[in-house]
Amino acid sequence: MKAIFLSCVVISFIAVSSVIAGEVPDLTGTWECQIEGIVRGDNIHFPGKHSGHIQFIEGQANHIIKEQKGNRFWGYKETKSGKKEHIIGMIMTDNKTILTVDEDGQASGIIISPNEYYEFYSHTWGSGKMSVFCVKCRKKD
Repeated sequence: MKAIFLSCVVISFIAVSSVIAGEVPDLTGTWECQIEGIVRGDNIHFPGKHSGHIQFIEGQANHIIKEQKGNRFWGYKETKSGKKEHIIGMIMTDNKTILTVDEDGQASGIIISPNEYYEFYSHTWGSGKMSVFCVKCRKKD
């Protein structure tokens, strides 16, 4: 029984170590984002609606990752209207899951390939709320 338990522990350690030891994806560069979401109320990216109004939104933005050290990165996102927000984030130990925060919200995402990842973003401000799905594709420089 101890041998089976010890074998399970060793196999688990090897599996976790191989995931951790995997190569961390390089996210630096410009990512073009196709956005679909829903907004309740007014916000800086979709202004002009009163606090109870619901908008189904679609749009585009760019996320620029300026620097990455290991699994940590920073940069900014910029909407087509020119609004910028700083972002910071981390790639989790599975080298696929991404967590980010900006000036007023947070997101989680998953890397699909070296040139594509999906992100789910949300934030709440005053009486306003936003939930967004974004497909990000690496822009060829």
